[in-house]
Amino acid sequence: MIRPATLADIEPVHALLLEWAERVDELPLARETLEAEWRTPGFDVARDHWATERDGRLVGYAALKPSGTVVRRGEGDELLARVGERARERGDDRLEAILTTRDEDGLAAFARAGWVPRRDVLRMWLELAGEPPAAAFPPDVEVRAYGNEDARPLHAFLALAYADNNEETEPFDQWLHFMTAHGDFDPAYWQLAWAGDDLAACCLTWAPFDGLGWVKDLAVHPDQRRRGLGEALLHHAAFAYRRAGVRRVGLKVDSDNPTRAARLYERLGYAVDRVYAVLELPNP
Repeated sequence: MIRPATLADIEPVHALLLEWAERVDELPLARETLEAEWRTPGFDVARDHWATERDGRLVGYAALKPSGTVVRRGEGDELLARVGERARERGDDRLEAILTTRDEDGLAAFARAGWVPRRDVLRMWLELAGEPPAAAFPPDVEVRAYGNEDARPLHAFLALAYADNNEETEPFDQWLHFMTAHGDFDPAYWQLAWAGDDLAACCLTWAPFDGLGWVKDLAVHPDQRRRGLGEALLHHAAFAYRRAGVRRVGLKVDSDNPTRAARLYERLGYAVDRVYAVLELPNP
C-alpha cells in the first residue's frame, strides 16, 4: 500500500534510509538532516512525499523536493508514478535524481519509470596524511569567514559562478535553509575570498564529523579564474580540517564540469572512489 508520508513517519523513514545506505555503502543521512529537509520552504509535508507499507512496516519512500529533485528508496515502483503525478500538479517541467551506480535495484526502478541517464557525478577523497601546502592568495584578495550579512551576496554569487554548469542554485529561502538549518553548518568552515567589495571565490565546507570533512561548494567568479583561488581555498580548508583532526576530505564533481574542476582535484591528490548517475525525467 502506498500512502502519503506524515511527520509520524520520521523514525521508520530514517531507519529505511540507514538500511539503504548500509546496503550500498553510502554515508548515512543524519536524522537531523532529514527533519530539516521536511521543513524546507516550499516542501508540502502532506503532499510531496509518500511511503510504501507492507504488513504494517514501511518498506519504501519517495520525496519530491521543491527544486524538482527526487529521492526514492526501498520498494514500490508506484512511488515514482506518484512523484510524476504530483510534479504535473505542481507544474514542474523537469525532474532529476542522483543515485549511486551501486544501487542497481534503484536504477532499474527509475529506468522502468522512463527516467534516462544524463551525466555522471564523481565522488573524490583526499587523505590528510601530512601537512597541507600553504594557501597562497593573490595580494588583492582577502579571505574571511562567512557572516549572516553575506547570505544574499553569496547566493547571488553562486548562481553566477555556476551559470555554465549543470548545477542550479535554488531560490534564496530554500538554499539558505538547506545550507544552514542543520548541524553540518558551521560558519567558521565557510571561507569567502573578497577582491575589494566583490566576492571573488568561496569554499563552503561542512563541519567535521567522525574524522571526515566535506567540500559542499567551491566556486570562483568567471572574471577571477586562472588566478589560483580555487586551489588556495582548498589548501586553506585542508589546513583547517587537519587542525580539527579530520583524516579525509570528500567532494563531488560533475564528470563534464566545464571548468575541468576534476583535473584540479586530481592534481591536489583527490581520488575517485564512487560514480553517481544523474537521471532525468523530462516533461513529467
